[in-house]
Amino acid sequence: LDKITAKVYANNYEVVELENNAKLTKESVYYLTATDKAGNTTSIYVAVDKTNPKFIGLMNGHQYNKDLVINVEDLKVKTIEVFDYKDGSTKTVENGTVITEEGKYKITATDYSGRKTQIYVILDKTAPSITGFEDGSYNNKNEIVYVDDTNLRKVTINGKEQKVSGTHFERKFASDGTYVVEASDAAGNVSKKTVTIDKTAPEFTGLKSGV
Repeated sequence: LDKITAKVYANNYEVVELENNAKLTKESVYYLTATDKAGNTTSIYVAVDKTNPKFIGLMNGHQYNKDLVINVEDLKVKTIEVFDYKDGSTKTVENGTVITEEGKYKITATDYSGRKTQIYVILDKTAPSITGFEDGSYNNKNEIVYVDDTNLRKVTINGKEQKVSGTHFERKFASDGTYVVEASDAAGNVSKKTVTIDKTAPEFTGLKSGV
């Protein structure tokens, strides 16, 4: 053996000479070339990768109301797999892939050293449903508001937070007044409706009924 050279990708492709049995400690891709005294060469690529893949812009356990952009940062990503809980399918995708369909997903990134990072995310673009009356309507009878969302988080009436449990909320409006109902889900989608209850008939003042 005459010499061993290494092209170090993390150092802007710097070429350095190594001793035989040298340890590669810096995280990088290396292009190693061994040359014997007769001039014969053998070259291989190797990677030193001690860091798990990292998702940029997506956090484990979070819900989002905008398209999911898969952006994985790693020395050398091998595979990115997306498991869709809706149909049970698993797809291998490229870095930069955009998920547009609502659902729950398990995304797994694996690098060439076998290190793996897995996250669970939900894409929810649908705002909570508020039903029971038309927005901005005036009614002369009791009304019941119904709020539904699979990820319902918060409901307020005239700014006052209501007790929410599960995916459904309802409340009867029996007294005269204007009621502003606002609902939000865990992904940040928001719905808002207003209704006015007026069961009091108009009253003439200064005049008496009669001919």
